[in-house]
Amino acid sequence: ILEGLGSVNNLTALAAKNYEQKVKETRLPPAKATDASLEKLLMDAYNKMYSGSFDGKALLAVITSDDWTIQRNDISGIVTGRLRRGAIVYKTSAGKCFLIKEFFIQQEYVGNSFTGTKSVYAVGKGQEMLCENVK
Repeated sequence: ILEGLGSVNNLTALAAKNYEQKVKETRLPPAKATDASLEKLLMDAYNKMYSGSFDGKALLAVITSDDWTIQRNDISGIVTGRLRRGAIVYKTSAGKCFLIKEFFIQQEYVGNSFTGTKSVYAVGKGQEMLCENVK
């Protein structure tokens, strides 16, 4: 590989160029649903769980699943909760924007309703993107 590229410096320059191109091309996935309250719930969940460790505050959330996935007890079949997938864009204190394409929120089923936020899952810290591409 190095023979074809000429040197380690050439390889480093190529990797930097490819990363820069990836940052420019990164866009939000299309929304499968629009629900302002659910989008706010996703952003609030991100801010509560990850804003400190990822050094960023949520700018925008997009719902990327058609509907909630109902969760059931394996033995009894009783509904125990539900799960929804979205994407989050956050901005760091350094002014960089990142897209987390896989962001999940889970709610418990208590009594006869789904309540609160039981857990939140972010797959990775996200891909850097241009803040002007956040739309």
